Amino acid sequence: MGTAAEKLQWSINAAREAALEEGIEKGMEKGIVKGMEKGQQEAMLAIAKNLLQYGMETNRVSELTGLSLDEVKKLALAMKGGTK
Repeated sequence: MGTAAEKLQWSINAAREAALEEGIEKGMEKGIVKGMEKGQQEAMLAIAKNLLQYGMETNRVSELTGLSLDEVKKLALAMKGGTK
């Protein structure tokens, strides 16, 4: 296979490559989870908007969607032409 130095260098390179692959895999997993969480948040905001358009009270919308009451109130205000 080669000299001891070559074997050591090969081992170092193999370990580095394995660590890099593991890091990439963990990063991708975190990215997928964040993307799913963002998608859920956007879906709940869309549902909240629909419920508010049908006249549901903000506290009930908050209970049903899991959004904070503050988030729902901000959404309701924005829908009425206020600021976000």
